Amino acid sequence: MAKQMMKGLTMAALAGVVLLVTAVVSANGQTVRHQVANIPFDFVVGNSELPAGSYMVQRVGDNGGGLRIDSTDKTKAVFRLSSPIVEIDPSETSKLVFHRYGNKYFLAEIWTAGENNGRKLMKSPNEKSLERELSTKRTQRNYDSVAITFIEQ
Repeated sequence: MAKQMMKGLTMAALAGVVLLVTAVVSANGQTVRHQVANIPFDFVVGNSELPAGSYMVQRVGDNGGGLRIDSTDKTKAVFRLSSPIVEIDPSETSKLVFHRYGNKYFLAEIWTAGENNGRKLMKSPNEKSLERELSTKRTQRNYDSVAITFIEQ
């Protein structure tokens, strides 16, 4: 009887260890990574206009395809899907890249220092409209790129 009880306790302990290891591995795969940037101009993410200020950017989801952009004072938040982009050379700095059309800025890319994989946001209908409008006035690229370096990771 004592032998069966000991065997049962051993099995329960083993099951507990397996559950604990599984939980730790699962939680490790879902680590939330965020970065903070001071953005000195109003900007657009998708269909949302955000005022100049300090923003935290974090990747969301198993593959990091979702991006959450929150003002550090917690008054504004936007969620946007993104797709992966690759550069041959890793980015030297963590940064946000904006497309500027006149005085309107649209968040376009997010890069992390030391990585050659970044995230690209799809152009919103508003950005596409501005791009078409400007393309009739210019023969070259319709926008300027502006990079803002993250201040905190």
